[in-house]
Amino acid sequence: MSEILLIIRDLLRIDILVGFGFYSIIYFLIKLFLRNKKWLADFDKSAIQTVIYVGIAWFVLWLIGLISYYFELDNNLLRREYYDQLTNKYTFAVWAEPLL
Repeated sequence: MSEILLIIRDLLRIDILVGFGFYSIIYFLIKLFLRNKKWLADFDKSAIQTVIYVGIAWFVLWLIGLISYYFELDNNLLRREYYDQLTNKYTFAVWAEPLL
């Protein structure tokens, strides 16, 4: 199950969220030269809403992936190490990953 979550999460991250970065660059270039900006503004509003919802879905899948990986670990020692990794003093590296 975790492989499927990884595939879906990577699809959302690479194809939608990174693609939105390229879209933003193109949007600002087109905005300079286009006279009828009403259509472009409506399209941009829809694109932003889509990216917000995809970002929320990606974050939820990331949390589910963390939890499912924990339950897929076989022995208690590995589970304890994983739990310590998520809750130790350097835990910001794990929890800041979605922001980077």
